[in-house]
Amino acid sequence: MSLGVVAVAFAALMASRWAWVCDDAFISFRYAWNLVHHLGLVFNPGEHVEGYTNFLWTLWISLGLRLGADAEGWSVAWGVVCYGAAVALLAYRARRRSMDSGVGFALPIAALLAATHLDWQRYATSGLETSLFTALLVLAYVLLLAPRASVSSASAAGISLALAALTRPEGMLFALLGGAFLVATRRGGWRVWVVFAASFLVLWGPFTAWRLWYYGDFFPNTFYAKSGDRAWWGQGWTYARLYLQKYWIAGAALPAAALSLWLTRPGGPGPASPAHRARFEEAALAAAFALGLSLYVVRVGGDFMYARMLIPATPFLFVLLEIALEPLLNRRPLAGSLTAAVAVAALWLTPEPLPDARIQSGITNEWAFYPRRITDALRLRAVTLRPFFAGLPVCVAFLGSEARTVYYARPAEAVECEGGLTDRWLARQPLAVRGRVGHEKHAPPAYLITRRGADVIFHPRAVEVLGLAGQIPLGVVRFGEYSGLLLHWNPALMAAWRQRGAEFVDFPNWLDQLLPRLPGQSDAEVRQEFGMFKRFYFDFVQDPARETPFLARLAASGVAPGASRGDGSPGSRGPVDAGTQGR
Repeated sequence: MSLGVVAVAFAALMASRWAWVCDDAFISFRYAWNLVHHLGLVFNPGEHVEGYTNFLWTLWISLGLRLGADAEGWSVAWGVVCYGAAVALLAYRARRRSMDSGVGFALPIAALLAATHLDWQRYATSGLETSLFTALLVLAYVLLLAPRASVSSASAAGISLALAALTRPEGMLFALLGGAFLVATRRGGWRVWVVFAASFLVLWGPFTAWRLWYYGDFFPNTFYAKSGDRAWWGQGWTYARLYLQKYWIAGAALPAAALSLWLTRPGGPGPASPAHRARFEEAALAAAFALGLSLYVVRVGGDFMYARMLIPATPFLFVLLEIALEPLLNRRPLAGSLTAAVAVAALWLTPEPLPDARIQSGITNEWAFYPRRITDALRLRAVTLRPFFAGLPVCVAFLGSEARTVYYARPAEAVECEGGLTDRWLARQPLAVRGRVGHEKHAPPAYLITRRGADVIFHPRAVEVLGLAGQIPLGVVRFGEYSGLLLHWNPALMAAWRQRGAEFVDFPNWLDQLLPRLPGQSDAEVRQEFGMFKRFYFDFVQDPARETPFLARLAASGVAPGASRGDGSPGSRGPVDAGTQGR
């Protein structure tokens, strides 16, 4: 059995053992579910907001749902397949190079390194598009370097990069780099470049036109949610530094390849040999792909998931290391093989900078938060909530880590309020303070409740994160053994929930018990409480019998009625103490 086959088998085995699905993936899953159920490629029916960055992957998930597959299982299976495909392509490249150079011994160093890359194994699944995107980039790299540049290989490369651009917006960067490479090296002449560009545009152009028509934006909504127009170099360098602490072998690849090419350069003023020129071109394209993406990732501040954003750059760094070791392998196979083995061992054995669930500068091993027992419990919780939402116009507010709950509970509407990924207005709010990447824009209570009409939120830290204390009375609604925080009072919805077994304090009755206390309260206390009650109740319910005493009391004191101060100061805790909410 060849080492390439061993690498593919090991990669698939390890990725399957690590298999997991993060909450972020469930945003795409909900888009896919709505598409399959004829609601459109939307997060909420009627809201055309591109809250995903993986169009092609989302369509692929919808195909799985259409065929009756579970979104989690489908995404995991195909993530492993794409990971294996990328490793196989790297092994194929090594074999092709050995055949072209006339060397019988081929050691697939890049494939072996890819198969033993711990975080590539982890993010082969996760429910995200990382594996598909990386595999498409490696395929395009192999096609761009076809031994005999032809129209067919250029067309296939253009299509591969178009599919990559439909999988992640960064694919456009690789298309530009690929096109520049063809122009600079003049591989196949101008016809090849034209065919490459045309093949890319024939897919990317219609997709972009559709995106502008359907969503009204050139960039995904996530670009605005994460303030993609603003550079954050400091955080980005921290992200890259942490990555290279573990994968320093990948970081050493570029200088090693440059040194190797310099040492093996042909002597004299004559032209370089075809073999040396081929090695130089392969190294140049690999370096362009690796550095291009790495600089982009550093500019935007990286990601909160350790290593994930740099995985698509990694295979090209490994190719550079393979190029660096190629002369040694050709001349001294045993010494070259031992050097490669040391590189693989170093990649595998170097300690991780963020063990388990440790967080540094907002960066963490996201997989550590999703053990099977936790995800099974979250899924059960969401399925338990589903009967309370079915057929009702429920709007659930959720923080980013609750996308799984939203997907399985299936409320009619949901508002992501810790970044604005699926909310056009929130995504475009100015970024006041930098924080954890992608979690820096919190929905103001007035917007969330009054404009969006959110009914309930479940996250136990919602009061703290969204500043709800002092904005509304903190009343709890219980759905069986699970509970949430009521954000406003909807009489029809509350009646329906009560019929389905939900438990909560009847707010109008509780208000009746409060009214006799008004004369003994200070003006500031009355104004504060009325502001909360107005946002929670009176803005949604016409109830002059209960509202008039507040207005009269404020008028007698010469205090203009209005909303609460909005500074998060504590007021009445409402009919149920918030300390009992959440699990």
